[in-house]
Amino acid sequence: MIDIRSDSARECDGVVPGAVHVPRTVLEWRLDPSSEWRNPHVAPDGPLVLLCDHGWSSSLAAHVLVQLGFAEVADVIGGFEAWSKAGLPVGEAVRYRDSGELPGIGPPDECAPENRLGELQRSRWEQALRERPTRYGAEPSEPGRAALDRFVEAGARDLLELGGGQGRDSLLFARAGLRVTVCDFAPAAVETITSKAQAAGLAGRVAAVELDVREPLPFADSSFDCCYSHMLFCMALDERELRGLAREVLRILRPGGLCTYTARTIDDPDYGQGVHHGEALYELDGFAVHFFDRALVERLARGYRLVELERFEEGELPRRLCRVTMRKP
Repeated sequence: MIDIRSDSARECDGVVPGAVHVPRTVLEWRLDPSSEWRNPHVAPDGPLVLLCDHGWSSSLAAHVLVQLGFAEVADVIGGFEAWSKAGLPVGEAVRYRDSGELPGIGPPDECAPENRLGELQRSRWEQALRERPTRYGAEPSEPGRAALDRFVEAGARDLLELGGGQGRDSLLFARAGLRVTVCDFAPAAVETITSKAQAAGLAGRVAAVELDVREPLPFADSSFDCCYSHMLFCMALDERELRGLAREVLRILRPGGLCTYTARTIDDPDYGQGVHHGEALYELDGFAVHFFDRALVERLARGYRLVELERFEEGELPRRLCRVTMRKP
């Protein structure tokens, strides 16, 4: 497989393990068997599969390679976007081109080993939520109340909540008349929210789903008016996973839909404490937190219109957070 995407696209979206990166701008020079600058890691007589972002430029590039004499050339329909949505292998490249190395001359992509931190966090949250069913109290959160006002003003009907925890905000939204689909990766959370919704007579308005947001969201395009999460974005997710999540939320929102999330910031007293897991990820007392700065917020807002970035405090530390609202064009 020949990945013809740009360096920036690969850094943002990830890579296919084992693919050879040959940017489209140097493709002919790196693959032509007669070229003195050809990539030595590509067999001159083997079948080639080209991969671009969306499947368009790879088709044109495949035509060029046929003209160069390659007999077996194909490309991925829908490109990397379709590859990723299909749940096929994607990783983060661990090898980057040296400053003196020509582009498109390197070996196949080697990917970082799968991050097991998320799986460890799932088991810890499962235990914590089962041991303390009222860990965060029964009343809705202040961010939930603020988000509800904005959603109602926008005329929202269908809401997706990510990381619902014990459902305190889920029930708030349902009581206000919204149809709520709430997701969490801990089975204990799904059971608790389902039980609370039934007891409150809201079972018809709340659907709880077990879901890991590191995977593609199992919902159709343009199926929700709004998406809400309180501190889910700042859990054990690296930036590549966060970007993937932001793109998935953009996909499932209807035009004009809102995404509101909160996250702890680098101004938080806990920032830099505990076990460092790379980037701004720190594990404190067994729980991982990804601390946000403004630059990360802006990167996750690509494709949206950034409506609001507000800082606030919560809890006894106090925790220092930001509330972000983004709108799909």
